[in-house]
Amino acid sequence: MPPQSQPGWLRRHRFDVALAAAVAVVVAGGAATALLLADRGSSDGTVSPATSPAAAQSDEADGATWCDGFADGEVVSPDSSDRGAAAIAGFEDAYYVARDGVRARSYVAPNALVASAEQIGQGISQIPVGTTHCLLVKRIGEGRYAVDVFDRRPDNSANHYRHTFTTAADPGSPTGVAITSITLREGK
Repeated sequence: MPPQSQPGWLRRHRFDVALAAAVAVVVAGGAATALLLADRGSSDGTVSPATSPAAAQSDEADGATWCDGFADGEVVSPDSSDRGAAAIAGFEDAYYVARDGVRARSYVAPNALVASAEQIGQGISQIPVGTTHCLLVKRIGEGRYAVDVFDRRPDNSANHYRHTFTTAADPGSPTGVAITSITLREGK
């Protein structure tokens, strides 16, 4: 048989190569998402370290929130009238207050490319107990939100994490809306 008519190794194994490439892309995407949620992105240092935890407790007792005005957006809670914002607040509350990866993941769509409950729990375990957080959310489109999370650690260090959350209706989610993606957002 002439050399031109013999199938090459790549031609004989093209399905295997394509499958391996697809698996590599999925694994890399999952790993990137896990890292995103594990260390919550890098801090840009915009939180005012002059605000002490005692001052924050005093502000919150007066009805004010310590991060109000640090970025565009409104302070939201899990009982927000905007169900997408409520899902985001529920996720962050489960992350920082309940420190429960399973509960946090309950606000995420089952098929979303977001870390597993176990991976979220691993990220939570790296946040010191006693860390407080403040959440500012701004709706930027249908089901899309600019989210600024500020956390203050027991040692008075502070971090600012900027993300874009995407949500969609999901009757299985605690708020009826589930998070479908979380991506880092550039800028300050």
